[in-house]
Amino acid sequence: MSTISEVVSKLKDREYRRAYVDSQILVGIPFQIRSLRKQRDWSQERLAEEAGMLQPRISAIEKPGRGKLNLETLERIAAAFDIALQVRFVSFSELIGWSEGFEPDAFGIQSFAEEYGQAAAQEHEAAITIGAGAAQCAQAGGHLLVMPLDGTVRSELLGRQRQQQLPEYQRPVPERAARAAAL
Repeated sequence: MSTISEVVSKLKDREYRRAYVDSQILVGIPFQIRSLRKQRDWSQERLAEEAGMLQPRISAIEKPGRGKLNLETLERIAAAFDIALQVRFVSFSELIGWSEGFEPDAFGIQSFAEEYGQAAAQEHEAAITIGAGAAQCAQAGGHLLVMPLDGTVRSELLGRQRQQQLPEYQRPVPERAARAAAL
């Protein structure tokens, strides 16, 4: 493993930076998928079944640099594991920190049911947002689920007028998808 200063020194070269980012996708994603599958003690066949794919496709995806990955494939795999998928742009310092600290054998993400309990998983399928202050909020349909750190859950129906005033990123997902499709 390189030291962070060695990596930063190499990243001064633009081509190296591009290759470094590519390697995080082509190597890092397959390692994460394999680690998540092993954490659950699933075979490639089980993951393929859960994701609606064939086992040879899962095998190719888990081999670094071999499987072509697109967002639809990643979404299907995330849904199979019942976890969230986040695709975002980051600074190089964040990418380096994550990459240098990544341990495939120690990597694990709980499913929604494991994280919030089976009853909550069945009742609410929601995207989790870490809110300002101590509260965590999740939007599901027209409901705002407020989950303070004490573990209690309060559901409030948002009026249609209030939803329209929300910033685009806070609107319920179906509403955002409909707006994006109209563009």
